[in-house]
Amino acid sequence: MSFASHGELELWVKDNIVFMEISGGWNLEKAKEFTHRLNTEILPLIKAPYAAIGILHDDWMPTADAVPHLNRATLYAIKAGMVKEAYVSSSALSSRVTQSLVLPADCQHYQSREFDTLEEAINWVKESLERDSVTSEGRKLIGTSNT
Repeated sequence: MSFASHGELELWVKDNIVFMEISGGWNLEKAKEFTHRLNTEILPLIKAPYAAIGILHDDWMPTADAVPHLNRATLYAIKAGMVKEAYVSSSALSSRVTQSLVLPADCQHYQSREFDTLEEAINWVKESLERDSVTSEGRKLIGTSNT
């Protein structure tokens, strides 16, 4: 049985960073809407490596059936080239749910971190993207060398 989606979502891209402003109680239908919009509207606008920033308002909370869907979506994003994910939360509960249930553990190609301000989050992901871009360009140059 399908239900109407619940919760609020704003998505946009700037400087190869996906911004996600979310609030309200998210049911599975909202989680599916979120991933559909990411795949159809956002992924065509970015290139790997990229980063994401979640702005979690104090009332954001996914339902139990939405959590696994959101976790799988995050794993897919990592495979598609997301290397950093920052989030800013005004709620300790939303923060704990995000960190422990939605986001996977850090690994060689992905890191997540919580910040107190949006400015700190943006600075962290921009520094990482610039560093990763330089490293990727160096690999391309080395890989195409005719020596």
